[in-house]
Amino acid sequence: MVYIIVLNWNGWRDTIECLQSLLALRSCSYRIVICDNDSSDDSLAHIGSWIGALPTEQTLFQEAERPMITTIGGAYQFVDIQAQPWATPDPTFRFCLLQTGSNRGYGAGNNVGIDFALRDPQASALWILNNDVIVAPDSLTQLEAYAKKYPKAGIIGSKLMFYHNPNYIQAIGAKFNTFFATSTHLGQGELDAGQFDDDVFAKELDYPVGAALFVPRLFIESVGLLSEDYFLYFEEIDWALRGKAHGWQIGYCWQSTVLHKEGASAGSHANARFKSILSDYYSLINRIVFTKKFYPNKIWSVKLGLLIALLNRVRRGQLSRLSIIAKALVR
Repeated sequence: MVYIIVLNWNGWRDTIECLQSLLALRSCSYRIVICDNDSSDDSLAHIGSWIGALPTEQTLFQEAERPMITTIGGAYQFVDIQAQPWATPDPTFRFCLLQTGSNRGYGAGNNVGIDFALRDPQASALWILNNDVIVAPDSLTQLEAYAKKYPKAGIIGSKLMFYHNPNYIQAIGAKFNTFFATSTHLGQGELDAGQFDDDVFAKELDYPVGAALFVPRLFIESVGLLSEDYFLYFEEIDWALRGKAHGWQIGYCWQSTVLHKEGASAGSHANARFKSILSDYYSLINRIVFTKKFYPNKIWSVKLGLLIALLNRVRRGQLSRLSIIAKALVR
């Protein structure tokens, strides 16, 4: 049984589109947990109404030789994790809506769902998704096959494509520069012509991009939950490094395709000029947080990189963001 964790914060429209794609998955052994970080836009009511309007039964695998009927239910399990901290998954429902109680950020918000899912002994793996993704119908079965083929792959990423330009790659994964605590997304902006369709590329990655992470249960039991030190960003590379210390490897399942809208909640963007202040804040501050944790001897070069970032903000006329860099430099 795979538990799919979808984190929502004031983004119910994107979340519902994501859920629609999940219902088309060519797999019946999954449940969906939507974690809401105390949205102010009535997200849980909108998502609950959408689930409630679903038919009691739905035919999946319509193009297969033997169409399968699966009960998806027009209802769902609801858990307020603060009022019911020890609640467990109800197997009679495909959906569970979890209210986390506050805007906990990426790591802590997802951890509520991860911890909840692992209370089900049937949970063999988790698929952690941003709410602004659309998944291909065979994406989950491909990930499950990859995990069986590579049992030491602890965090497995998909091939991320741009939602608004789906023939172009957003990332197959990321490389991390420890001197400046910055990342490069491999394949970003390239037309997908199959140039990354090989398992060997997993060896070139430092971590999968956090929009879609497939994680076996055994990985979490040996490494632990996502770090809650960052609020946004750096959680994936943190998890990957902790996993490496326990003998786990990075996986890249190129057969699993996920379309990503990019930055729907936080305002991240491939072009730094269009990043939101929120995105810029955490991407800059967390360079220091992460480096102090894993590479303290390189804090000097990371701070030098922040001075370069300061000059870039001046060049772009983003003077209001200089205080962010000042806060990072004195941490």
